[in-house]
Amino acid sequence: MLAGFAVALVQAGCGDPNAGDRATESALTIEGILARAENAYATAQTLEARGYLRDYRGKAKKIAPIQWELRKPDLCRLQIGMNMVLVKGQNWWSYDSEAGRFKSHRETGSTPAETAAYYLSDGIPFLVPAAWNRPKVAFGPSDARTPWKFDGVAWTAGRPCYVVSREGLGRDGGSRWTLWIDQDRFLIVAWTWNVTMEREDKPPVERTVWGCTYEVLSVNQDIPQDRFRIEKPMPIILPKQAPSEAVRPGN
Repeated sequence: MLAGFAVALVQAGCGDPNAGDRATESALTIEGILARAENAYATAQTLEARGYLRDYRGKAKKIAPIQWELRKPDLCRLQIGMNMVLVKGQNWWSYDSEAGRFKSHRETGSTPAETAAYYLSDGIPFLVPAAWNRPKVAFGPSDARTPWKFDGVAWTAGRPCYVVSREGLGRDGGSRWTLWIDQDRFLIVAWTWNVTMEREDKPPVERTVWGCTYEVLSVNQDIPQDRFRIEKPMPIILPKQAPSEAVRPGN
């Protein structure tokens, strides 16, 4: 019944006459889902994603608007609230809204977009720039995908999605990534990173540390070159108000 539900979601969510065939191939097959996601990011030329970022570190829980604009081969613009980073090749700049000024950064390493995003967010390990530039690394090589598992299907941000998760590896043990992947475009619509908290005399509880839901997600649409100018950002426009802390992807 679950497989039939997945197919129905895809057929209801897009106008592609081949969508049902794609769902039949990949529904309930984690390898098929991840292979298509990897290919979607590898072949895309532009990507825009706008939504809300949840940062629940410490006592101060934050929900902020977020916007990605990526254009191959090497342009990336990420805005969180009114702060921004702009990547052009191996060079990148950050904008601090409180200081009202740009800062140039020299040390980028081999993954400047990932470095810039990590810097802007104070340490959030985003999957979007990794999937954009290094999809095989982001989703894991095909012979090492067993850590990922299929958790079912859900509607998220108005899209039918496959839900997949992976337990934290190595030093991230005790954590869990969950991805909501669009059944039609195979792009990440939402994600969460949860950790298991031990409690004295009580069962462990899983808590969200970071999460993101993209209310607007478009691929291979024209992104004007002037979006990558070094200039002060404007407020992010979104179709919905910020969700409450209780709202999670798939609800």
